[in-house]
Amino acid sequence: LPLQEALPDGRMLPEYVDGELVTELPAPPAPTSADVNAERDSRIAARFVFGGKLYDFDMKAKTNISGAAQMAFMATVAQPALATSAMWNGGSAAFSWIANDNSAVEMTAQTVIAFGRAAAGHEQAHIMAGRAIKDMSPIPADFKTDSYWPANE
Repeated sequence: LPLQEALPDGRMLPEYVDGELVTELPAPPAPTSADVNAERDSRIAARFVFGGKLYDFDMKAKTNISGAAQMAFMATVAQPALATSAMWNGGSAAFSWIANDNSAVEMTAQTVIAFGRAAAGHEQAHIMAGRAIKDMSPIPADFKTDSYWPANE
């Protein structure tokens, strides 16, 4: 008999099933919509690029980016002259956002609004890519490869 090999489910090959010697690995299960959703969510949360810098995009960051973009928009509506100022937030220092490399990136109100749009676009592009993958029949076994998903540039 050949040496035994462990399967992911803990069984060992070769083995006997109904008296027959099994020596090949079973085919992996077909990917499901839930598998695509998990990959989509992972890719959405895995950071995004804006203005050449990488930014976090976990749930806390997503909430903070959305809130900052709303505040920046309100500031520009209330005082249009603030649109091109980094002092739009009413604080004593220019508004800045911390990038993934821990650098403080100064942002005007217009820049923060664009930042919020880019973040929303990052999420929307992944949602639509996931939808397109789930519409394929069958879902490709290699759906996790980058070729199916938006580039993070």
